[in-house]
This record gives sequence, C-alpha cells and structure tokens, in this order.
Amino acid sequence: MSASKYTEELSVALKAVRLASLLTKSHLLTYLSKQSVVSEETKSDASEVTVADFAAQAVIIAAIHAAFPDDNFIAEESGEMLREDQGLSERVWDLVEKAMEIAARTDEGDGAAVDELRRGDVTMSLPGSPADMVDIIDKGQKGGQAERSRSGRTWILDPIDGTKTYIRGHQYAVCLCLVDEGEQKVAVLGCPNLDLQRMNLAEEDVKDGTIVIGETVVDPAPDGGWILSAVKGEGTHISAVRTYETRLSIQDFLSHKEVMEEDLGEQAHRVMSNMSQTSENGSTLLNLNFTDSSASPHISKDIHERIFRHFAHPPQPESHSEAAPFQDIWSMQMKYVLLALRAADAMIRTPPTSSYHAAVWDHAGGQLLLTESGGVLTDANGKSFVINGQTRRLEDNWGVCGVRGGDIVADGGRRSSPRDVHKAIMARIKIEVSARRQRRSEKGEDD
Repeated sequence: MSASKYTEELSVALKAVRLASLLTKSHLLTYLSKQSVVSEETKSDASEVTVADFAAQAVIIAAIHAAFPDDNFIAEESGEMLREDQGLSERVWDLVEKAMEIAARTDEGDGAAVDELRRGDVTMSLPGSPADMVDIIDKGQKGGQAERSRSGRTWILDPIDGTKTYIRGHQYAVCLCLVDEGEQKVAVLGCPNLDLQRMNLAEEDVKDGTIVIGETVVDPAPDGGWILSAVKGEGTHISAVRTYETRLSIQDFLSHKEVMEEDLGEQAHRVMSNMSQTSENGSTLLNLNFTDSSASPHISKDIHERIFRHFAHPPQPESHSEAAPFQDIWSMQMKYVLLALRAADAMIRTPPTSSYHAAVWDHAGGQLLLTESGGVLTDANGKSFVINGQTRRLEDNWGVCGVRGGDIVADGGRRSSPRDVHKAIMARIKIEVSARRQRRSEKGEDD
C-alpha cells in the first residue's frame, strides 16, 4: 500500500492528542485525589470550562502550528477569560508547563531533557510564555471566518468534549480533525477514561453480547485509555494511549485477528479475549441498541423516546411505564466512539427546534471514525454533513442519524446492512418530526 498523503499530519496529531490526553488525565487525577470534582469556570454561554480545557487547547494548537504554520484552526475555547482573570491564566500556565514534563517523561522512553524537547521536536512545541499561551489559544477563534488559511486547510478541535462529565471523572474525549479540500481527512480522538477491559468483564455492563461503554466505568491509570484515529479512505484504527503509535484496524481489533501481546501491549491483549462477541452483535432490528444523552438540552427527548420504543423488542406503547433503554453518554464525540467500536447500534439527534445547529467541534473527527469503520451517517433530514472548515456551526445540517458498521441481525436471523437500518430509522424520524411540526402548527407555534 502506498504511503498516505497525510502520514505526517496523522503522526503529529497522534502525538498532540496523546500529550493532551495525558495532561487532562493528570489534572483530573490530581483533583479527584483531593475532592469529588474538578474545579470549573462558567463561560458567557453558561457552559462549563476547566483549566484543563484551556491547557489542552494550547498544547494541541502549539504542536500543530509548529508543524503546519500555514493551517487555520477552529476550536471551542477563547483566551478572553484568561485575559480578564490573571489568576486563571496563571493556573492554566502552570498546567501547560506540566505538559512539557509529561512529554519528557513519556516521549518514546528516551528520557530527553525538557529543553531538548523544546528545541528539537516541533511536535512537542509548547507556548513560550503566558502571553504566548493566550495568543495560541485564540488561534482557534480565527478559523471559520471569511479569510482562508494559506494552505486552505483547517484543524478543528475540542480540547475536552464532555467537560460536564470530565469534572466528575467520567467519560470525555480529546478531539482533533483536519479538514482539507472541503472534507474531513484526518481524525484523532483520545479517550483517556475509556476502559474496554472493565467494560467487557463487568457483568452489569454486558447485555446480549453487546459491549456497553458506561459513563462511570473508567480506566484509573494515568496513562490508561485509548486513542481512535482515521484517515479518509484508510479505515479507522485504535491504539492504547501508552502505546499510541501501534495502531490496529477496528475490524481486526473487534475480531482479535492476529493480535498478540506485543501488538498493542498487555492492556490490549487482555481486552481481546473478551471482545469476540462484538462483531456478531445479537441485536435485532426490533431491539436496536441506541446511545443518547438523557441530560442534553439540545434534543427532543419525547421524539427520541418514541423512536427507542418503536425499535425495542417487543415494540413498547407510549403508555409503557418504563423508559426505553439506551446507553447514556454525555459527550457527543464519545457517542461516535461507541458506534465505531460497535458498542451501540445507532444514534439519533433531533434538536428541539428547527433553528438549532450544533458546533462543528462536537462532530468533526468522530464522524470520520464512524464512516471509516463502515458506519452510515447523515443528518436528521437525510443530508450528508458539510464540515468544510469555513463555519463554526453546522449551518447546513440539522440533527444526526448514525448507524454502526457491520451487519445487524434482524428478526428471524436475517442480517440487515447499516444502510438498511439507517433507512428504517430515518423513516421513523420523518414521521415523528412531521407529527411534532403539525402539533406546533395547530397551536400557532414555530417549530
């Protein structure tokens, strides 16, 4: 196979996301050893942000910018709060400085000195001062505006997707995606708390042969967790955080073909013996395993509930006393991870209004992981996603409908392709959204 056009980009992205994953995990464990949650700040939009969000964004952008100085960035965080709060800025800077110590401690085990890493490895380049740090963070606010980068390329990142659950020590993702030629080309997602071994061994987290990735079942190790990555046209791969450069295709990982302890390390070897059921998911079309977020304010919970009931086995009437089951995960990007790992069959997102359009950093990268693993993905209107590096929100798309790769066993043992399952779910979404629109119209309300 010929060398990938994006070999260097993938290499730099893996290193940057790994370092940010180790940094955020270190900060998390330090706080949780002293108190029950990580300290947080509140942004102007009332959402949470932590010191680790800012530090991770600074680390990732600094690394990418050093390697590809002509590229643009779209990122969630802004340096505005740091300029207004000197104390907060100093705390972020302390964590950024710790990133270099982590890099020196973990970089290929060579024990390189901090100053040597700073001078000699652009992929480990970090801000040189607190002021430089804030300026680097703000590079993520310039992308998606009228001007294009000199290269025509944009990196989209969310330093911590799932801050609300991160501060409690639950699941979160460090997300980075390169958009080139108007589409997603490289994706790297770090999942520092993802513990596949415990997910598969814990009896309460296994149902009908399907891996259930739980919000609170986490890998406690400082260098634990997993990294999922994809290059357009080359499939989705997975590696352990501690052996991040050794990547295995999702298909081989799920079927544990040719997997030996030295491939991904002892951590992966132990997981393999418990994952063979995943690729032969026992779900039926009338028993689809959905992933969703019960706490999200950006979904139509009533529509989701009716769709989940429709595909339950047996189908549940609306009068059913218990809520339809689904895998409850807060982080949007972690839902894409569940689908890529075939730990869930499907995901839907129907916003509460027709005017809501999600932020690109909540979806860029995770979408590539899903489609490169064989999944099918559109918005809730059946349209392909437009993530071209020119906008900060998904202005051309509304909602999500995604289905994992691999055949899903239907009633009577008939196998349904991801495309057939996607078609069935989309038909139900259309019915439910049309009914909502009609109800609101009769009341004189806007949809």
